[in-house]
Amino acid sequence: MSFRRSFRYAAHTDSVNTLAFSPSGKYLATGGDDRALFICQVEPPHKADKIQLPSPVTALLWSSDTGRPLYVGLADGQVVVVRFGSAVWDVHAYSLRDAKDGPIDDFSYDNSEGRLAISTRAAVEIWTGVDDNIITRAVLPRPYMGVHQDEGNAFLPVCARSVDFAENGEALLVTYLTHGIRRWDLSSRKFTWFIPPRTGRIGRSALSPDGRFIAASNLFDGVDLYSTHDQTLLKTYRIDIAINVPMPVSFITNHALIVGTSSAKVCIFDMAITEPIQVVPSEGRLIQAISYCHPNPDITLIAFGPSEMGLQTAVEIWKASLSVPKVDPAHSTRDDSTGSQLSRGKRGHARRWDPASPCFRFFVCAFLVLLSAISYRLLEGASVEHIVNFLAHPLTTTRLGVVARRVRGVGVRIAAFIHPLYDVYFY
Repeated sequence: MSFRRSFRYAAHTDSVNTLAFSPSGKYLATGGDDRALFICQVEPPHKADKIQLPSPVTALLWSSDTGRPLYVGLADGQVVVVRFGSAVWDVHAYSLRDAKDGPIDDFSYDNSEGRLAISTRAAVEIWTGVDDNIITRAVLPRPYMGVHQDEGNAFLPVCARSVDFAENGEALLVTYLTHGIRRWDLSSRKFTWFIPPRTGRIGRSALSPDGRFIAASNLFDGVDLYSTHDQTLLKTYRIDIAINVPMPVSFITNHALIVGTSSAKVCIFDMAITEPIQVVPSEGRLIQAISYCHPNPDITLIAFGPSEMGLQTAVEIWKASLSVPKVDPAHSTRDDSTGSQLSRGKRGHARRWDPASPCFRFFVCAFLVLLSAISYRLLEGASVEHIVNFLAHPLTTTRLGVVARRVRGVGVRIAAFIHPLYDVYFY
């Protein structure tokens, strides 16, 4: 999987806080500190529509292209619902949540029951019936001090940072800044297990598509990977921490992670190894918003936006094709757009030349011209008769014969590898 930049658009005038692709990958919604929500076409002509909001945008959840709406969380605690008419640009926005009790940090949607989980700094709320406008609201209890909790966290404020529905809507995984990761049973509204943070704090987290793993930005040295089966720490993926702020993390697939950094790059990890398999450069230093989608089985899109870039803020969209290219699998190519060395097949194999390629034929012709020039300089002192005799009797014991044998030996080796030139012989 090799990502290359597809396009960029500079619409925001302040930090980009959140991104969300539509499930089909046709549109990208972006929100930032400039209080603007942009909805952009991913394919040309990349038309973008703007909705001005009363507060900075901090969270987005695009449940579908049509039907269910786009949920927009604001920094003052409001939730705005954007519904689309016959065209995606025919938008209707209304307020779902009017409480102004701090920023909305995250959303999660349960398709089985039509429930929306909302993470605020004050609490975790579960809204039922949001699609039918028959809404009931439940609030999860605040984490209490149990036997698994460090005593040092007793007086720290409870702050939920990420929420994810799991197990077909039966559970909700909530990641807290200082109170770890907890699985809440939604029928009893009690937590059943707890993962203490390795470094004491967690910035953000993401649940793998199959629900087996949860990755957490640890606000110290990178991203920790945990098993949801036995709540054990599996790996730590270390990144450069230039500014200690919450870094976004997301699963591209069940076995690949994308992580934002504070060092002008986005890192893509294979879960099996702790070193990034690709480093995608960014125009901005601090990347706190990332998103991905799979518009079809062969295409993966990622998008990220920078913080603290002012009028130079630009969102970048990168694309990777998962289809197998029609080349020798042992080829090794260089990704010029990222500077990363990418290998197809085993690393370290030498490049195998294709005799039918124009590049190969060009180098063969150039070599033959050079060889002819050298031979001409060696033979220019001989008469025409000597040259004819040399060509007719290359095994002569004269000085020219010795040179001829060497040239002939090289020519035989070249001819053996030149498939389009089978009729070339050296005598």
